[in-house]
Amino acid sequence: MNRLRPELIAGPHPVEAGVWLVYDPGSGRQFEFPEEGWRLAEAFDGRSVAEIASDVGLTEEVVAGFSEQVGALGLWTDRLAPSSAIPVVSRAASDDWAPQWSRSPLDPAFTIAVHPDATFTCTGAGTCCEQGYVIPLTPPQAASVRRAALRVLGPDVDPVGMVPTSPGQPWTFALDNERSCPFLDDARRCRIHERAAYPDACRIFPFVFAQLGGTVFASVAHRCACGAFGGAPLSSQRVALASRARRAGRVYTVPERTRVDRTNEMASAPAVAALHAATSEGSAFDILRAAVAGLAAAVPSSRRRRGGGDLAEALGALTSDDVYVAAALAGGAHPRRREVRRDVRRLVGEANEIRARRGGPSRHAGATINEANEIRAPRGGSARRGGAAIGEANEIRARRGGPSRRAGATIGEANEIRAPRGGSAHRGGAAISEANEIRVRRGGSARRAGATNSEANEIRSPRELAHLEATRFVRDHLFGLRPYHYATLAEGLAALTLAAHRILADLPRRDPHIAARERVMLWEEALTTNALPRLMTSSDAYDLGRIAALIDALEPK
Repeated sequence: MNRLRPELIAGPHPVEAGVWLVYDPGSGRQFEFPEEGWRLAEAFDGRSVAEIASDVGLTEEVVAGFSEQVGALGLWTDRLAPSSAIPVVSRAASDDWAPQWSRSPLDPAFTIAVHPDATFTCTGAGTCCEQGYVIPLTPPQAASVRRAALRVLGPDVDPVGMVPTSPGQPWTFALDNERSCPFLDDARRCRIHERAAYPDACRIFPFVFAQLGGTVFASVAHRCACGAFGGAPLSSQRVALASRARRAGRVYTVPERTRVDRTNEMASAPAVAALHAATSEGSAFDILRAAVAGLAAAVPSSRRRRGGGDLAEALGALTSDDVYVAAALAGGAHPRRREVRRDVRRLVGEANEIRARRGGPSRHAGATINEANEIRAPRGGSARRGGAAIGEANEIRARRGGPSRRAGATIGEANEIRAPRGGSAHRGGAAISEANEIRVRRGGSARRAGATNSEANEIRSPRELAHLEATRFVRDHLFGLRPYHYATLAEGLAALTLAAHRILADLPRRDPHIAARERVMLWEEALTTNALPRLMTSSDAYDLGRIAALIDALEPK
């Protein structure tokens, strides 16, 4: 047995030949070895110093001295136990886990597919720039970032480091983003955005690409506050998404056969079709239930068991040393709660507040690009919506008991709003011809339906918006095929069901939408770690029948 600690990750330097880099996840430290030195460390496999010295052609004194040096660094299994500064997976987790998908080169003739209701627009919240994500860089990109840093940050700042990839594989350069990106200015704006030095990983974020055959499915990962209000439909961003996929180069690839649960497998095409068909259903739990039913119908031999409640109890007992998984399982706060709460409150709390006083104003502020969208409806008075998507003036003149006309729409179409006294207002001729209704009842509420790309963008109560967050999260997770990150689809669906339950459970009376968005961001991190799939693999209880019962048991009543 090798004497080196098994969790160490070592690999060649990305550009310097003959140099190996070693990462210690226990202390977070990195070490540099000559390649022959690391090979000597690997030779310590339980043999005596004399045997190793004879094998490698060195004196016993040199080998013994080398052993002392490596031991002083804390790299041997029997010296200097690792600290817990960096989270590792709980011992309760299984080492048998392997995801179903893997990263493979992009099919050169690919086509982009998106969910018809999926939306996203970056509002510049800056949350992603403070999350400590690893931003990989190729050697040319690293050189470009260093040139930009010299110009923007000064000669004393080198923002480029190196991080391991996998054992034995070359390390990669990465932007030093442990606490906050060095290129984030005091106004929380990127100093190199859209410049040549802007890293590909930043251009791609927050989109996830998964391919099956020649189709690349693009979806949104809900890791930042910007996704709280949706934004522009992905169907209008296909060209940009295709460009981002090409920049990624290697994308998640679904295998030809899918492990549905521990006893059933099937061709991947119908499995993916079942997951995607489910995303057209209603609530988060409706989507999950439809996904399980669709997979079960495609696998007639699927065994159905009872006991979803027992499975829920087992899931509730899971623990992990990973900070994100531990917080998610315990119903705790996001590990970066301060930054997350600040950004979510700004983009959701302010954007999503509806004040409805009898006979007074109803306000919905902070739309897709943070413009203020006001709806004022005094009794028998006028309604005004200001600050449209491109800043045009949209006047609504409402005569008492007569018609109201809205001019200056995005592409110049006439958008009429007819508002009989105490009745309803109708806006026609929207960007994709859907009807957008605004009903204003005396002393009541305002409702706007028929948003871009047919996704309802209603002025709802904060609690309704919290449920919408969970629905969008589950929808995008399934369309993006993220359950393939787990050993079986059943395990991935069980984890997603638990996530939906925890997102909606015990929402506070005050600011439930803000709380739900924070939980969505936490569970996005937890579900895509390696820690949670390993925990799920530690049990063989996940089959489609039990997942169906689990969904019923965890759905909010």
